Amino acid sequence: MIEEVFDDVLLLRTIYVLVGFAVLFLLFIFYVRFSYVRERRWRRSVRSLCQQLLARYVNLHEEEEVAAVRKRIKKVANSPEKRQILLEEVIELYNNFNGVASDRVKKLYKEMRLYELSVRKVESFIWHENIEGIVELSLMNYGKGVKYIRPLLLHSNREVRRKAKIAIVELNKIEGLRELAELPEEMSDWTYLSILSILKRSHSKINTTDLQVLKESESQSIRSLAGHLEKYMLVS
Repeated sequence: MIEEVFDDVLLLRTIYVLVGFAVLFLLFIFYVRFSYVRERRWRRSVRSLCQQLLARYVNLHEEEEVAAVRKRIKKVANSPEKRQILLEEVIELYNNFNGVASDRVKKLYKEMRLYELSVRKVESFIWHENIEGIVELSLMNYGKGVKYIRPLLLHSNREVRRKAKIAIVELNKIEGLRELAELPEEMSDWTYLSILSILKRSHSKINTTDLQVLKESESQSIRSLAGHLEKYMLVS
């Protein structure tokens, strides 16, 4: 009889413990879900505000009005999370517009030191963040970013190396090409064409000394590129 009572008590306690864990688990799930929804709504709200301010910023004509909106943007982007959202919108706007709009957002990128976020990504241990940072620095033509990108020319990830090569030439043109001449690794066809497109688009010309450096590179890709530059009279 005593043993049966003991077994019943033990069973009830086990049930109570299991029910308690189940309730705690459900509360945890609800909390995570609530936090996720709240975070998503917050990000949507901040993104919407950044979009509105940037739209006004690039479309206004009076310098005083532009300065006032710029001040508002700086006030809104008062935390790392908000600055990241602003950076994403700046990059998106730059990719979709040109002329005055692109010039203004590029200026804003530098004035608000958004390049610091890009540099942080370049120095990250996560390869896809490296790529994102490289693209941002290159796209916004932040020349000082070369020193942060340069170490990634030897990164273990092939795609990171490819993006770094293109960015080095995008930011440093012929000088960047000379840096690539010191690398024995061959370029992919896509990298080759991207670099060639950058040089043609920028109307860059190479002097005979630099051309000779390219011709003596261990990389067949660089030697081929040197031949193309010489053939099409991109030599000063």
